[in-house]
Amino acid sequence: MKPPLPIDEQIDHLVEQGITIGSRAFAKRCLLDTNNYRLRGYWMTFEQSGTIRKGTRLEDIWAIHDFDRELRLWLWRLIERVEVKARTQFAYVLSLGFGPDALSCAELFSSRKSYIKSMEAVEREIRHAKKQGMPCVQHNLD
Repeated sequence: MKPPLPIDEQIDHLVEQGITIGSRAFAKRCLLDTNNYRLRGYWMTFEQSGTIRKGTRLEDIWAIHDFDRELRLWLWRLIERVEVKARTQFAYVLSLGFGPDALSCAELFSSRKSYIKSMEAVEREIRHAKKQGMPCVQHNLD
């Protein structure tokens, strides 16, 4: 296993790899915000035959990282709407067909094992929510 390196040594390592560092303060912020291993996935696009192309700047690598992050967040916002709608429709259909406690109907599960596993997860979430004092959970339980 590789030993952990302090940030300044990580920056030196980036330079040794062939990455141009315009500002050590910027490099330090990047490495503290997103670790070296995650950034490596982005600078690999600048490699040819295992060597980083001359002129590769950390600022360019970071810009790709930021674009990827923003794209992921944008997609997640869209996916979240679809997920909530699907869960809402699922709950609506099940509750109308099997009652308000459809979640606990064993016959709706593919196996007894799936049912038990799901009920254990539900109980665990309820205990956690109660412990956290979540008012909406307490209201629904009441």
